[in-house]
Amino acid sequence: RKLNKILPVAVKSLAGMVLHGRGSKSENKLYESFLDFGLNPEYEYPVGYYFLDFALPRFKLGVELDSFKHHSTETQKQRDRIKTDYLKSKGWEVERLKGWFCWRYPDIAVAHMILKHLKGKVSEDIFQKAEGKAITYLAQNWEHREFALEYLKEKLGQGFWFPIHW
Repeated sequence: RKLNKILPVAVKSLAGMVLHGRGSKSENKLYESFLDFGLNPEYEYPVGYYFLDFALPRFKLGVELDSFKHHSTETQKQRDRIKTDYLKSKGWEVERLKGWFCWRYPDIAVAHMILKHLKGKVSEDIFQKAEGKAITYLAQNWEHREFALEYLKEKLGQGFWFPIHW
């Protein structure tokens, strides 16, 4: 009975890999960025009857890339919530990322995951590389200044003062 649930998902996943190669262009870029940070993610990692786009099983961290085409309708969003809830019930942390962001900024997407989920779990070198990438990105992308300010406040405490007023 369980095989009846798993088989259609597995066949769909394998068919996608056969038709499109290892993954989408965004997935391929994200995979390369994981490797650049010294992390070795597993692709299409099975958890129960679901497959994660990427997984770092050692940390129980799953990564899902959500493209507009496949994750924008209410039905698709509900399906994603059910999948995320299931994965969390199995002890996994799940990071859902926008496909366009991973295409444009794959190294920042990986840095974000390291800072959010892997502090104290990866080497200090990896963590510092992630911080450096994130700070450089935030300094160069003014439209994300609110995120930068919140991150720095959290990191430096409530006594944080930034000399630029936006």
